[in-house]
Amino acid sequence: MGAEDDVECSSLHGGASTNAKNFTKVSLVPLTFLIFYGVSGGPFGVEDTVRAVGPLLTLVGFLIFPIIWSIPESLITAELCTMFPENGGYVVWVSSTLGPYWGFQLG
Repeated sequence: MGAEDDVECSSLHGGASTNAKNFTKVSLVPLTFLIFYGVSGGPFGVEDTVRAVGPLLTLVGFLIFPIIWSIPESLITAELCTMFPENGGYVVWVSSTLGPYWGFQLG
């Protein structure tokens, strides 16, 4: 137990302590990408897409695809919300379509 008391700690900064003054804030665009990749782990199939069509068309596709996907999805959600003015979202929609068993399973 006496050998543990002789342990000396060192840092990568040459012994200088880190201050909050040394850190810089992340701007909006890098923060957006950090949140996206932190949540989703990156888009599935990026490597195969870059290999197949190249980096330019991959970036164009990743910028256009969410718009093409999101607009119809938001219109469907808006239409279903006006048809069923209740709280519950998908559970209410599935319950009215497929029955209470599947609504419960979805919930």
